[in-house]
Amino acid sequence: MKKLITALALATPATVFAANVITQDQIVQGSQCVGTDCTNNMSFGFDTLVIKENNTRLLFDDTSSSGSFPNYDWRLQANDSNNGGSNYFSIENVTNTKVPFKIDGGAGNNALIIDAQGDIGIGTSTPAVELQVTDGDTPTLRLEQDGSAGWTSQTWDVAGNETNFFIRDVTNSSKLPFRIMPGTGDNNLVLKGGNVGVMTTSPTSTLHVKKSDGTTNLHIEETSSTKTARNLLTISNNGNPQIVLNNTGKSASWKISAGDNFVIKNTDDEFVAVVSPEGNLTLLGDVYMATSDGRTVSLQELISKVEAAHGALTTQTP
Repeated sequence: MKKLITALALATPATVFAANVITQDQIVQGSQCVGTDCTNNMSFGFDTLVIKENNTRLLFDDTSSSGSFPNYDWRLQANDSNNGGSNYFSIENVTNTKVPFKIDGGAGNNALIIDAQGDIGIGTSTPAVELQVTDGDTPTLRLEQDGSAGWTSQTWDVAGNETNFFIRDVTNSSKLPFRIMPGTGDNNLVLKGGNVGVMTTSPTSTLHVKKSDGTTNLHIEETSSTKTARNLLTISNNGNPQIVLNNTGKSASWKISAGDNFVIKNTDDEFVAVVSPEGNLTLLGDVYMATSDGRTVSLQELISKVEAAHGALTTQTP
Protein backbone atom coordinates (compact mmCIF):
# COMPACT_ATOMS: atom_id res chain seq x y z
CA MET A 1 0.00 0.00 0.00
CA LYS A 2 1.21 3.51 -0.79
CA LYS A 3 2.06 5.45 2.34
CA LEU A 4 2.00 9.14 3.07
CA ILE A 5 4.55 10.47 5.56
CA THR A 6 3.30 13.71 7.03
CA ALA A 7 4.91 15.80 9.71
CA LEU A 8 2.20 17.37 11.84
CA ALA A 9 2.86 20.30 14.08
CA LEU A 10 0.32 21.72 16.50
CA ALA A 11 0.68 25.40 17.06
CA THR A 12 -1.07 28.44 18.47
CA PRO A 13 -1.00 31.72 16.46
CA ALA A 14 2.19 32.72 18.26
CA THR A 15 3.94 29.37 17.74
CA VAL A 16 6.76 28.90 15.21
CA PHE A 17 6.78 25.66 13.18
CA ALA A 18 9.82 23.54 13.97
CA ALA A 19 11.60 21.38 11.35
CA ASN A 20 12.18 17.70 11.94
CA VAL A 21 15.89 16.88 11.69
CA ILE A 22 16.67 13.23 10.97
CA THR A 23 20.34 12.33 11.27
CA GLN A 24 19.97 8.79 9.89
CA ASP A 25 19.20 7.38 6.45
CA GLN A 26 15.51 7.22 5.62
CA ILE A 27 13.74 4.83 3.32
CA VAL A 28 10.18 5.39 2.11
CA GLN A 29 8.65 2.28 0.58
CA GLY A 30 5.85 4.12 -1.11
CA SER A 31 5.08 7.53 -2.56
CA GLN A 32 5.71 10.84 -0.88
CA CYS A 33 4.17 14.30 -1.13
CA VAL A 34 6.00 17.50 -0.21
CA GLY A 35 4.33 20.89 -0.10
CA THR A 36 1.70 22.91 1.72
CA ASP A 37 -1.16 21.47 -0.36
CA CYS A 38 -0.47 17.79 0.35
CA THR A 39 -3.53 16.08 1.88
CA ASN A 40 -4.15 12.94 3.86
CA ASN A 41 -5.15 9.88 1.84
CA MET A 42 -4.36 11.62 -1.48
CA SER A 43 -4.04 9.46 -4.58
CA PHE A 44 -0.53 9.16 -6.03
CA GLY A 45 -1.30 7.05 -9.10
CA PHE A 46 2.09 6.07 -10.53
CA ASP A 47 3.89 9.11 -9.14
CA THR A 48 6.59 8.33 -6.57
CA LEU A 49 7.32 11.90 -5.47
CA VAL A 50 4.87 14.79 -5.65
CA ILE A 51 5.69 18.45 -5.00
CA LYS A 52 2.38 20.15 -4.38
CA GLU A 53 1.73 23.82 -3.69
CA ASN A 54 1.23 27.09 -5.59
CA ASN A 55 5.00 27.59 -6.14
CA THR A 56 6.85 24.38 -7.01
CA ARG A 57 10.63 24.44 -6.99
CA LEU A 58 13.36 21.86 -6.45
CA LEU A 59 16.77 23.28 -5.45
CA PHE A 60 20.13 21.53 -5.75
CA ASP A 61 22.26 23.51 -3.26
CA ASP A 62 25.93 22.52 -3.56
CA THR A 63 27.75 23.62 -0.37
CA SER A 64 31.29 22.87 -1.61
CA SER A 65 33.54 25.69 -0.46
CA SER A 66 37.15 24.50 -0.69
CA GLY A 67 39.68 23.81 -3.40
CA SER A 68 38.40 23.60 -6.96
CA PHE A 69 35.32 21.51 -6.21
CA PRO A 70 32.33 22.51 -8.38
CA ASN A 71 29.74 24.42 -6.37
CA TYR A 72 27.08 25.77 -8.73
CA ASP A 73 23.49 25.64 -7.47
CA TRP A 74 20.68 24.51 -9.79
CA ARG A 75 16.90 24.63 -9.59
CA LEU A 76 14.07 22.80 -11.33
CA GLN A 77 11.18 25.23 -11.63
CA ALA A 78 7.61 24.95 -12.87
CA ASN A 79 5.84 28.18 -13.86
CA ASP A 80 6.23 31.80 -12.83
CA SER A 81 5.07 32.81 -9.34
CA ASN A 82 3.53 36.15 -10.31
CA ASN A 83 -0.07 36.74 -11.43
CA GLY A 84 -0.26 36.63 -15.24
CA GLY A 85 3.13 34.93 -15.51
CA SER A 86 4.15 32.19 -17.91
CA ASN A 87 3.57 28.44 -17.78
CA TYR A 88 6.81 26.53 -18.32
CA PHE A 89 9.30 24.03 -16.95
CA SER A 90 12.90 25.18 -16.67
CA ILE A 91 16.37 24.38 -15.38
CA GLU A 92 17.87 27.45 -13.71
CA ASN A 93 21.52 28.13 -13.02
CA VAL A 94 20.90 29.70 -9.61
CA THR A 95 24.51 30.73 -9.08
CA ASN A 96 24.61 32.83 -12.27
CA THR A 97 20.85 33.60 -12.39
CA LYS A 98 20.51 32.18 -15.91
CA VAL A 99 17.96 29.81 -17.47
CA PRO A 100 19.75 27.68 -20.11
CA PHE A 101 16.83 25.25 -20.62
CA LYS A 102 13.12 26.05 -20.79
CA ILE A 103 10.00 24.30 -22.11
CA ASP A 104 6.99 26.53 -22.75
CA GLY A 105 3.60 25.26 -21.59
CA GLY A 106 2.29 25.35 -25.16
CA ALA A 107 5.01 23.14 -26.65
CA GLY A 108 3.55 20.36 -28.80
CA ASN A 109 4.32 16.67 -29.16
CA ASN A 110 7.89 15.80 -30.18
CA ALA A 111 9.07 19.40 -29.87
CA LEU A 112 12.51 18.00 -29.00
CA ILE A 113 13.51 14.33 -29.16
CA ILE A 114 16.88 12.60 -28.68
CA ASP A 115 16.68 8.99 -29.85
CA ALA A 116 18.75 5.96 -28.82
CA GLN A 117 21.44 6.79 -31.42
CA GLY A 118 21.79 10.36 -30.19
CA ASP A 119 19.96 11.78 -33.21
CA ILE A 120 17.94 14.91 -32.47
CA GLY A 121 14.42 15.37 -33.77
CA ILE A 122 12.55 18.68 -33.81
CA GLY A 123 8.91 18.04 -34.58
CA THR A 124 9.47 14.31 -35.06
CA SER A 125 9.90 11.32 -32.75
CA THR A 126 11.89 9.35 -35.35
CA PRO A 127 14.85 11.45 -36.55
CA ALA A 128 16.61 9.70 -39.43
CA VAL A 129 19.81 11.78 -39.28
CA GLU A 130 21.84 13.59 -36.62
CA LEU A 131 19.48 16.59 -36.72
CA GLN A 132 16.04 16.45 -38.35
CA VAL A 133 13.57 19.34 -38.44
CA THR A 134 10.02 18.34 -39.39
CA ASP A 135 7.09 20.66 -39.99
CA GLY A 136 3.95 20.75 -42.10
CA ASP A 137 4.95 23.97 -43.88
CA THR A 138 8.50 25.01 -44.84
CA PRO A 139 10.75 23.64 -42.05
CA THR A 140 13.29 26.38 -41.38
CA LEU A 141 16.58 26.92 -39.57
CA ARG A 142 17.21 30.56 -38.56
CA LEU A 143 20.70 32.01 -38.01
CA GLU A 144 20.35 35.32 -36.16
CA GLN A 145 23.19 37.64 -35.20
CA ASP A 146 21.36 39.79 -32.66
CA GLY A 147 23.90 42.54 -32.08
CA SER A 148 24.59 41.55 -28.48
CA ALA A 149 28.34 41.17 -29.19
CA GLY A 150 28.61 44.55 -30.86
CA TRP A 151 28.36 43.37 -34.47
CA THR A 152 25.66 44.57 -36.87
CA SER A 153 22.45 42.57 -36.60
CA GLN A 154 21.85 40.13 -39.48
CA THR A 155 19.42 37.24 -39.88
CA TRP A 156 19.51 34.36 -42.40
CA ASP A 157 17.04 31.52 -42.91
CA VAL A 158 17.83 28.15 -44.44
CA ALA A 159 14.59 26.45 -45.46
CA GLY A 160 12.91 24.14 -47.93
CA ASN A 161 9.47 23.22 -49.24
CA GLU A 162 7.76 21.76 -52.31
CA THR A 163 8.81 24.77 -54.39
CA ASN A 164 12.50 25.10 -53.57
CA PHE A 165 15.35 24.88 -51.09
CA PHE A 166 16.54 28.39 -50.36
CA ILE A 167 18.63 30.77 -48.29
CA ARG A 168 16.69 33.86 -47.25
CA ASP A 169 18.26 37.20 -46.31
CA VAL A 170 15.65 38.13 -43.70
CA THR A 171 17.32 41.41 -42.75
CA ASN A 172 17.26 42.72 -46.33
CA SER A 173 13.59 42.41 -47.33
CA SER A 174 13.72 38.58 -47.20
CA LYS A 175 15.52 38.34 -50.55
CA LEU A 176 16.35 34.83 -51.84
CA PRO A 177 19.93 34.91 -53.23
CA PHE A 178 20.25 31.11 -53.45
CA ARG A 179 17.62 28.60 -54.58
CA ILE A 180 17.53 24.94 -55.67
CA MET A 181 14.37 23.59 -57.31
CA PRO A 182 13.16 20.00 -56.69
CA GLY A 183 14.34 17.55 -59.34
CA THR A 184 17.62 19.34 -60.02
CA GLY A 185 20.09 16.86 -61.50
CA ASP A 186 23.35 15.52 -60.13
CA ASN A 187 26.40 17.80 -60.00
CA ASN A 188 24.59 20.91 -61.20
CA LEU A 189 27.00 22.98 -59.12
CA VAL A 190 30.28 21.64 -57.72
CA LEU A 191 32.91 23.63 -55.82
CA LYS A 192 36.31 21.94 -55.76
CA GLY A 193 39.85 23.20 -55.25
CA GLY A 194 38.90 26.81 -55.85
CA ASN A 195 37.14 25.93 -59.12
CA VAL A 196 33.44 25.87 -59.97
CA GLY A 197 32.01 22.95 -61.91
CA VAL A 198 28.67 22.84 -63.70
CA MET A 199 27.61 19.27 -64.49
CA THR A 200 31.08 17.97 -63.57
CA THR A 201 32.66 16.79 -60.33
CA SER A 202 36.18 17.58 -61.58
CA PRO A 203 36.33 21.23 -62.64
CA THR A 204 39.75 21.99 -64.15
CA SER A 205 39.35 25.77 -64.46
CA THR A 206 37.81 28.63 -62.52
CA LEU A 207 34.48 27.91 -64.24
CA HIS A 208 34.10 24.54 -65.95
CA VAL A 209 30.82 23.86 -67.78
CA LYS A 210 30.35 20.34 -69.11
CA LYS A 211 27.26 19.17 -70.97
CA SER A 212 26.73 16.38 -73.48
CA ASP A 213 23.14 16.92 -74.65
CA GLY A 214 23.89 19.65 -77.19
CA THR A 215 22.11 22.42 -75.31
CA THR A 216 23.45 25.93 -74.78
CA ASN A 217 26.14 25.99 -72.10
CA LEU A 218 26.10 29.69 -71.28
CA HIS A 219 23.18 32.09 -71.59
CA ILE A 220 23.52 35.77 -70.66
CA GLU A 221 20.29 37.73 -70.90
CA GLU A 222 19.52 41.41 -70.28
CA THR A 223 15.92 41.88 -69.20
CA SER A 224 16.05 45.55 -68.21
CA SER A 225 13.90 47.91 -70.27
CA THR A 226 16.36 50.78 -69.81
CA LYS A 227 18.52 51.94 -72.69
CA THR A 228 21.62 52.49 -70.57
CA ALA A 229 24.67 50.94 -72.27
CA ARG A 230 26.55 48.46 -70.12
CA ASN A 231 28.67 45.34 -70.46
CA LEU A 232 26.87 42.04 -69.96
CA LEU A 233 30.14 40.12 -69.75
CA THR A 234 33.61 41.40 -68.85
CA ILE A 235 36.62 39.05 -68.96
CA SER A 236 40.02 40.20 -67.74
CA ASN A 237 43.34 38.65 -66.71
CA ASN A 238 47.11 39.32 -66.83
CA GLY A 239 47.52 39.24 -70.59
CA ASN A 240 47.09 35.56 -71.42
CA PRO A 241 44.24 34.52 -73.76
CA GLN A 242 40.94 35.35 -72.10
CA ILE A 243 38.92 32.86 -74.19
CA VAL A 244 40.05 29.47 -75.54
CA LEU A 245 37.76 27.65 -77.97
CA ASN A 246 38.66 23.96 -78.08
CA ASN A 247 36.30 21.64 -79.94
CA THR A 248 37.17 18.20 -78.56
CA GLY A 249 38.13 15.80 -81.33
CA LYS A 250 39.06 18.53 -83.79
CA SER A 251 42.64 19.47 -84.65
CA ALA A 252 42.26 23.23 -84.36
CA SER A 253 41.66 25.42 -81.35
CA TRP A 254 41.34 29.19 -81.10
CA LYS A 255 42.55 31.71 -78.56
CA ILE A 256 40.98 35.13 -78.17
CA SER A 257 42.55 37.89 -76.10
CA ALA A 258 42.44 41.66 -75.79
CA GLY A 259 45.31 43.90 -74.79
CA ASP A 260 46.74 46.69 -76.92
CA ASN A 261 45.08 44.81 -79.78
CA PHE A 262 42.16 42.42 -80.08
CA VAL A 263 43.77 39.14 -81.19
CA ILE A 264 42.66 35.73 -82.46
CA LYS A 265 45.33 33.00 -82.60
CA ASN A 266 45.28 29.46 -84.01
CA THR A 267 46.51 26.13 -82.62
CA ASP A 268 50.13 27.03 -83.48
CA ASP A 269 49.80 30.28 -81.47
CA GLU A 270 49.97 32.28 -84.73
CA PHE A 271 48.10 35.54 -85.23
CA VAL A 272 45.04 34.87 -87.39
CA ALA A 273 43.31 38.20 -86.93
CA VAL A 274 44.34 41.42 -85.19
CA VAL A 275 42.25 44.52 -84.62
CA SER A 276 44.12 47.62 -83.46
CA PRO A 277 42.62 50.30 -81.19
CA GLU A 278 42.40 52.49 -84.30
CA GLY A 279 40.18 49.92 -85.99
CA ASN A 280 42.74 48.44 -88.39
CA LEU A 281 42.14 44.77 -89.21
CA THR A 282 45.04 42.43 -89.99
CA LEU A 283 44.37 38.89 -91.25
CA LEU A 284 46.80 35.96 -91.64
CA GLY A 285 46.21 33.87 -94.75
CA ASP A 286 43.44 34.21 -97.27
CA VAL A 287 39.88 35.06 -96.33
CA TYR A 288 36.76 34.15 -98.24
CA MET A 289 33.46 36.01 -98.22
CA ALA A 290 30.06 34.87 -99.36
CA THR A 291 28.15 37.12 -101.74
CA SER A 292 24.41 37.61 -101.80
CA ASP A 293 24.06 35.39 -104.87
CA GLY A 294 25.81 32.46 -103.17
CA ARG A 295 29.29 32.87 -104.63
CA THR A 296 32.48 32.64 -102.54
CA VAL A 297 34.97 35.43 -103.15
CA SER A 298 38.60 35.41 -102.01
CA LEU A 299 39.46 38.60 -100.12
CA GLN A 300 42.97 38.43 -101.55
CA GLU A 301 41.55 38.25 -105.05
CA LEU A 302 39.27 41.18 -104.28
CA ILE A 303 42.18 43.26 -102.97
CA SER A 304 44.22 42.44 -106.08
CA LYS A 305 41.44 43.71 -108.31
CA VAL A 306 41.01 46.86 -106.21
CA GLU A 307 44.77 47.53 -106.33
CA ALA A 308 44.82 46.97 -110.07
CA ALA A 309 42.13 49.58 -110.48
CA HIS A 310 43.09 52.10 -107.78
CA GLY A 311 46.68 51.45 -106.73
CA ALA A 312 48.34 49.62 -103.86
CA LEU A 313 46.55 49.51 -100.52
CA THR A 314 48.34 50.27 -97.26
CA THR A 315 48.99 47.13 -95.18
CA GLN A 316 49.99 46.60 -91.57
CA THR A 317 51.45 43.56 -89.82
CA PRO A 318 50.82 42.71 -86.17
